[in-house]
Formats: sequence, C-alpha cells, structure tokens
Amino acid sequence: MTPNPGTNPGIQKYIPVVLISAIFLGFSLYNIPVPGVHPDEALNQYWFWNALKENNVWEGESHITLFNQKIPIMQGHYASPAYFHVPLLLTLGPGVLSMRLSTIIVGLLGIFLLYLLCEYWFNRKTAFIASLLTAVSPAYLMWNRNPLDARQMYMVVVFLLALYLFTLYVKKRSPFFLYGGAFLLGIGLWTKIPFIWFILGLFIIKFLFKIRFSRTESVEFTGSFVLGASPLIWANLTSGFQTVRLVLGSLTAPTWAGVKNPDFINNFLVRARQFIDCLRGFIYWEMSDSGLAHTFSFNELYPPIFFLAVVFGIIYLIKKRAVVPVVPRKPIIFLFIIFSVVFVGLCFTISTLGQHSLGILFPVPQVIVAVFAGYSLEKSRWQKVTRIVFLAALISLDTAVIFQYFRAYGKTGGHGVFSTVIYDLTDYLEKNEIRRPYSLDWGLSWTVPVITNWRVLPVELIYDYIGKSDFGEEIKHLSTEQGKMYFIAYSKNLSPASQRLQCYEKIKEVFKKRIIEERMFHNRVGAPCYRLLVLKGNG
Repeated sequence: MTPNPGTNPGIQKYIPVVLISAIFLGFSLYNIPVPGVHPDEALNQYWFWNALKENNVWEGESHITLFNQKIPIMQGHYASPAYFHVPLLLTLGPGVLSMRLSTIIVGLLGIFLLYLLCEYWFNRKTAFIASLLTAVSPAYLMWNRNPLDARQMYMVVVFLLALYLFTLYVKKRSPFFLYGGAFLLGIGLWTKIPFIWFILGLFIIKFLFKIRFSRTESVEFTGSFVLGASPLIWANLTSGFQTVRLVLGSLTAPTWAGVKNPDFINNFLVRARQFIDCLRGFIYWEMSDSGLAHTFSFNELYPPIFFLAVVFGIIYLIKKRAVVPVVPRKPIIFLFIIFSVVFVGLCFTISTLGQHSLGILFPVPQVIVAVFAGYSLEKSRWQKVTRIVFLAALISLDTAVIFQYFRAYGKTGGHGVFSTVIYDLTDYLEKNEIRRPYSLDWGLSWTVPVITNWRVLPVELIYDYIGKSDFGEEIKHLSTEQGKMYFIAYSKNLSPASQRLQCYEKIKEVFKKRIIEERMFHNRVGAPCYRLLVLKGNG
C-alpha cells in the first residue's frame, strides 16, 4: 500500500487500530453505570482509598510504611490491580466511573498491544482481524467493562506487554527490553497466581526453540523477575508462606468452594464447556438469575470456526506444504503452547472454577481464528468472498450478542442484587441520612462506600459476629442512629432457616425491640432484592 501524499506512514500504520479502539470504547462506555456494582469489583478501590485517605489497610494483610503512610502490597484480592487504578482514582475520585473506566482503559491497551504483536509476528491483515474480533468479543468486552474479577484482564495486558518487550528485544537486542519483560512477568505473578501458567508456557517455548541467554543475562533476567514479584514474595515471608500453603493444600484437599483438583477429568470437562460458551458469548454471570437466557441467540458459528482453525494449524505444523507455506511457523507453535498450557492449568484452582477465570485466555482464540482467516484460503475471488462472509458473520453475531446484553440490562438493570437496584438503595440511605446502617450480608460495606463516595459506611455484621457463641454479648456495643438501628440484607437470604434471620432475631432479643421492614427494594423486573430493616419500639 502506498501512503497518501502528505501522510506520515508511521501514523497511517495505526489508523486501523484506532478505528477498532473506537468500536471497543463505544460499546464499553455505553450506559457505563449499568449493571450495578459487585463487591469484588469494588474491593480494590475500597481498600486502596482507605489506605490513601485513612492510612488504613486490611487487618493482618501485608503492607509497608513509607513516611508514615501505609501502602498495601498484598491483600485478599491482591494489590497490583489497585495500583493500575490509582491515576484515575486520584483524578476522578472514588466511584463507579473511575472504577470501570480504569479496566476499560486496560482492555483498550490490550487491543493496541495485540495489534502491534500480530503485525510483527504475522502481518497487518492478521493484526486487523485479530484486534477487531477481540474488540467485539462479548467475553473480552464484558469482563473489561464490568469485571467480576478485574485481575483476569490485568494479567492479559501484563502478559501482552511483556511479549511486546521481548519482541523488541529480539528486534533491537537491547537488554532493557529483556529485563523489562522479566519484571512484568513478576508483576503478573503478583497480580494473581494463575499467571504462573503463562510463565510455564514461556519456559516450554524457550526449551523448544532453544533460546539461550548468557550467564549475565540469566542472572539479570532472574533478578528483574524477582523484583517484579517482590511484593508477593514479601507477603509470603511475612505471613508464613500463606500463598504457598494455600496452593499446596488445594492439591489434595477440596478448596473453600469445594473444587477437587485431583478430579482433573471433571474439571477439564467443566472448563471445556465454559470455554465453548465464552466463544458463543454466553457469559454465565451476566445471565444468572436474569430469566433472559432463553430469549438470547448466541454466536453458534464461533466454536466450529475456532476448532477448524485449530485443525488448520495442526495440519500446517505436521505437513507444512499441505497448506499455504507462508504462515510463520514459530508464532503458530507459540499460540498453541500458550493456549494449551494455560487451559490445562486453569483446571486447577485454589478457589472456584468460575467461568470468568477463562478471561486470561482471551484474545488467543481470536488470534488463532485471524491466522486461519488470513492464511488458509488462496487468493481466488470466490475464496476471498467466502473468507469475508465468514468473518463478517462472526463479527455480526458477536455484535448482536452484545446488543442483546445491553437490551437485557435495560430490562433488569443487571444481575439480581448486583443490578442497578443498589443505586436505589444508596440513594435512599443518603436521602434519609442513614449513615451507619448494619449489614447482614457480605460486600455491602465495600460497594456502598464506593458508590456514595464514603458518605454512607455500613458496618458488616455477618462476617464479624455470626456463628459466635457470645454473639449476644458482642452486639451490645452497637450504637443507634437517632434512636434507631438500621439493617440491610439481601431479601433472598432472609428465609426462616438462614443465619441472617437468626442474626437479627438475636439482635431483637438482646435489645428487646421490634424489627420492622422500612422498605423493600426491587429491581427493574420487580424482583425483591434488598430489605431495609429498622429496630425500634418495644419487643
């Protein structure tokens, strides 16, 4: 392609990825407060803002102190994603906008890095197709837009950036890029333990491709990696190797979620079903309890196209001349190894087999399909048309799934208690000056402060007190607000047999007052989600 007169070829090179980024941003920013906030989404902002403003970190978690300021280096959800989040947090303040905009920017960076890598490894056509398929992938989009666990997508971007630095090292032979990539691998491991599967994949590739480093390079590479992972290392040194014990314990005993890692076949089949659903655009979390799954039509074309692309790649590697011989061989091997190692690795867990964990696989499937589309067909007219039709179908069907999610959001406001009903609850609490309600369920002490900019600070009772034999004695110190005590609870958790009900029945008994329902909060389809209870009057 000849550049237009007066056009900088360097700038022209980035026009396709800029257009693709605009598509991704358009989808991501649309109606950004919807759905409502999930506690895991709010957790990093909650604790980091507490550290910045209140000099308070999670009790018992690792931190360092600089100039009398406590800085968390590891917590229940790890700290590295919170550091990615800091610039927007300090610029825009806490809230839904800064929280979601930060992960959207991370997703945008991932698309840009993917384009650069695919252009270098393959060609500009493959880079364009892979980036476009990623930008309209429902899984990639939704998990960046409103992440149930943002760490998955942070790991993707850290890995892509490390690969880009390694690519620059091969191209320019500057040790800065090699050690920078090693440092990022350490950061990735600090972000979340499953990042180790990326690292294992790279070691396998190093062995297969017979990549050699000098002794100096090996030492400095290791040092850079250790520096990046130093917060994780420090946290384990100061906690009796908590992470190591957790990982080793989960190899034999069930995890806290009941997953049995020795049952590999079952876990593999679970992951296979989840992955196929990811390709289809069926995101479990978005559809849970919505009652809308039966109204959706998903991208049923994607799974067979992906597996056809895998077959094409295997044939090419086994018998190179059987197909177009211009496909770069090593990048194909790289893609297959990374995908296989990470997928098998995700069959092991220290927690749950949640579908969102597969977020670290994306955008590898999109790249595999892009390579297939870009190289598998010869350049006759009908083959070009066929290729374009299939790609257009994939993109159109993915886009249709995204629009269906947005329409579903318009009807329900999101998933159950984590829908926009949470905003109705926080608005009511602020309007009625209820600043310190007591929460009988998990997570509200994180989400409500983030949404209200710390104007409402629930006290979470369910984790602090429930199950204790001396619960009745411990709750006597609870204060009242204007002569009243307010309680928030998920409506579905107030069945006669629930511990929550037992909890506030005990409160009623201790204070000898009645608990009455002040208000029930319903989501957009009329389902009850939250109960606001008040303790007042005589029992």
